[in-house]
Amino acid sequence: MITKTNLITALRPGATYSILLFSLFLWACATQIKPVQNKPVLFDAGLSDVHTLDLYSREDSIHSLVSGIDKQTGATVVKYLASGDAGQSWTSPVIVNQGQAEIKASKRGNDFQLAVSASSILAAWKTVGAEPWVGVLSFAISHDGGNSWEKVASPLGEELSAFDQGYFDLGADGDDNFHLSWLDDREEAGDTQGLRYARYSTENGWHFVTNLEQTVCTCCWSKIVNDDQRNVHVLFRDDSPRDMRLISSFSQGKSWSPAKTIIPFNWEFIGCPHQGGALTNATLQDKAHLLALVWNGDSEKKGLYFSRTHADEQNGSSATQVAGKTSKSGDLAVINERIGMVYSEGLAEDKKVVFKQSINGGEHWSEGIVLTAPGVGPSHPRIVKTGEGFRVFWTEWLDSGEAVAKMSALL
Repeated sequence: MITKTNLITALRPGATYSILLFSLFLWACATQIKPVQNKPVLFDAGLSDVHTLDLYSREDSIHSLVSGIDKQTGATVVKYLASGDAGQSWTSPVIVNQGQAEIKASKRGNDFQLAVSASSILAAWKTVGAEPWVGVLSFAISHDGGNSWEKVASPLGEELSAFDQGYFDLGADGDDNFHLSWLDDREEAGDTQGLRYARYSTENGWHFVTNLEQTVCTCCWSKIVNDDQRNVHVLFRDDSPRDMRLISSFSQGKSWSPAKTIIPFNWEFIGCPHQGGALTNATLQDKAHLLALVWNGDSEKKGLYFSRTHADEQNGSSATQVAGKTSKSGDLAVINERIGMVYSEGLAEDKKVVFKQSINGGEHWSEGIVLTAPGVGPSHPRIVKTGEGFRVFWTEWLDSGEAVAKMSALL
């Protein structure tokens, strides 16, 4: 057993062997600890076919926005439901888009989104724009815990309704502000889109509508995060090279610093990999960090990479490959010093959802735990923190060709 006395002895001059043993002990703890996994259960929002899925964790509650085909009416709907007991029970699903324009159906990787502040819940999805193939952003807000919803005007005017608006994300800060990032092609470049930002509050509406980057990857989702200092960070995939970049605001969205590359792979690619990234903030060893999980498509360095950085650093302070060449669609969550990661791995019928964790800031990772059954083709897993451990969500295919959502508890 390692005690304080043993540690002091190990660190005396000439105690190289003891130091080595102690380092091996720390490595073993970081890589061998295994959580208790509960059997995956159906995450039922009353949909016969799930199209999109988003989760937002705040304090001890999980909030979810799910879209798809309603079992009772057969209509495409957006539904909200929540759990206050780490996913053991859920509120009855409430239709969010009631009385609004026709939904423009979407898919995993271009999911509808929600964010939760101290007093409100904001939901974002797509409705049919000026042309049948165009989807434009639509919003609704709830001030009563998701029981009722009212429409919120879009920050985008009617003149932009002919341009598809997608790959968006929502965040919320401690001042009851909501923060939105999205892509659209108002410049009509064709092979790229622009990265945009806007801030919303119930008192002041939309403000600081900003073009963050004029040319980014055309179909890779953005990720927006608000840290404990109310700074705003947006993770996105650039156009050339197709590396993941981070752009930050230290004024709650009023102004923005130049974007920086998370990991400089210098990957050039013509086309769209349909891969964004994961981003979260965390306090590790009493220091604030931004944690990112990014995918690289270069054949020699293909796979998922973890980066730990500070917003004011030029590049990521550390970068570690955490999954192999068939890994994609990663997500992150943090409970105290424990970092949880999920991703999909494998091709076609061999595809599966894998969980790993680190207890030393991402320097070492546990062996992967497979959460899904063989042959179900799981897609775009998400992980959220609760007071009782991590909860992982994903969608998988039925033999009928319809998709269902599943949840697994990792204690």
